[in-house]
Amino acid sequence: MRYYILTTVKFANECIENGIYGATNSNWLANIEIGNLIFISQFNYKSQNIYKPFKVEKVLFYDKNIIYPNQKYYYRIKINPTRFRIIDETDLYLNGIRDGNIELAYYIINLIQQNKHIHSISLVKQEGRFILETIEKIGEKSKIKSDNYSLDFKAQEVNTGFLANRNKLSKKLSFSSESDLDAFILLELKNENSHLYGQFDNIMANFPKNRLGNSEIYN
Repeated sequence: MRYYILTTVKFANECIENGIYGATNSNWLANIEIGNLIFISQFNYKSQNIYKPFKVEKVLFYDKNIIYPNQKYYYRIKINPTRFRIIDETDLYLNGIRDGNIELAYYIINLIQQNKHIHSISLVKQEGRFILETIEKIGEKSKIKSDNYSLDFKAQEVNTGFLANRNKLSKKLSFSSESDLDAFILLELKNENSHLYGQFDNIMANFPKNRLGNSEIYN
């Protein structure tokens, strides 16, 4: 199981109400799998909140329904928004003081602050568990109500075929979008039967005990 922080400036309510997190680019959510735990971080001049984890129920898909006011964010994942709680980022610091783990708390706060523009922050297990523990200890119940959002029948799974068609690779040998190229590589490296996986695994095998199957892909 992996942990991620997904960031937003003002749409935490819409994400939680619909059980959907959306991004502008395909690569931001391409590495997230079913069962991963998601923390939503909303940062603006009013708040620096983190919402307790949501389990991923559906991996990356493309859906043009408007659920974010005047915004697109068509690349989406579906999350389970039940039984969630909320903390302020400073609560991580307070929990670090109580547990004698202030260095980890300080590191996580800096990680969030410095990478909020990325929208998707991948965490190692120690970081994810510390945030989860903090929320379980001192998190408050959120008043945001969630609905069972029904996916549009036109929603499409984002896979290598989708990205190839979107970039018209049958007619040319280059991607129109760098983010789509990044997403394509990530999806290929998660498929042990893909040509790219085999090539990359062979390159890694030139070094002792170094195989792609023993590696984790972070993005």
